[in-house]
Amino acid sequence: MRRSPLEADSVKRDGETDDSLLLCHVGELNLALPIGAVLRILRMAALSPVPASAPGVSGMLNIGGEVLPVVDPRPALGIAPVPARPDQYLILVADHGRYALWVDDVDRIVDAPTRPAAPVRKASDAVSDRVAQIQGSVIPILDLAALDPSGAAVEAARQ
Repeated sequence: MRRSPLEADSVKRDGETDDSLLLCHVGELNLALPIGAVLRILRMAALSPVPASAPGVSGMLNIGGEVLPVVDPRPALGIAPVPARPDQYLILVADHGRYALWVDDVDRIVDAPTRPAAPVRKASDAVSDRVAQIQGSVIPILDLAALDPSGAAVEAARQ
């Protein structure tokens, strides 16, 4: 029986686990999100502007009676902002807090081995602390708590 190229090796390296991930794209970057934190995927909608908002917050959106911030990860990823387009997506996530994450495209769900990422920036700036190996490519897994505009991640870390 042939193995799928997404199938993990049976031998795990230090710190490696198998995780279910949602693959998505922001600009030219392929990224992954832990599927356990994904609540819904929506088409882009008109955002309500927010004056003096937190970095990365592009607006607010009423989703089923709950007003949530919409986070554009581009500034944190070093990508220039772009205007919202109808072919983009909002991923409703809940990690420590709830918000909508703005991405350009959503690909698929995969099970893949993940491991800690080598630090490339100081820890306080990190938006990815784990990576997945998928079909020979290393894909960063977004740290949803690091992008959370509510500060809930900071509060949770203090407790």
